[in-house]
Order: sequence, then C-alpha cells, then structure tokens
Amino acid sequence: MTKPLNIYILGKRVKVMYNNKTSEGVVVSETRNMVMVKTMKGAKSFPKMNSVFIVDGKVVEGDMMVARPFERLLRGGGR
Repeated sequence: MTKPLNIYILGKRVKVMYNNKTSEGVVVSETRNMVMVKTMKGAKSFPKMNSVFIVDGKVVEGDMMVARPFERLLRGGGR
C-alpha cells in the first residue's frame, strides 16, 4: 500500500472528477473516505476512492488521499 499524500485541502478551491462528472467548489469538510465540497448548487459529498481532484493546479488521485487529514500530515506522506 502506498503512503497517503501530505496535502491539506480544507478550505481550498478544488475541481472534482467522479463518475464522468465534474464539480467545482471549496472543500468544507473532509473525513477518512469522503470530501464535502460547497458548490454553486449546494454542498456535495464525494468519495476519495475513484475520484480525481485538481488542487492548486495539481492533479491528485483521491486514492492517494484516503486517510484522515491529520494522519496524512503526521505520517509525512510523499509529495
């Protein structure tokens, strides 16, 4: 199993691609397996697995973010 990425996305503007659909907004909540994004149409929850996130111009596979945010930071996962 690969280490989770050391990335903090809470409060950042992201683009999420999941099930051939794209949504854009601000991350308002994050759990071990889910990310909640506030979009123009309201809050939407996305699973990290099988999702792709674009954060600060970087493409991040959601599978690499499966962990609680503080666990990723404590472990100092790859960048």
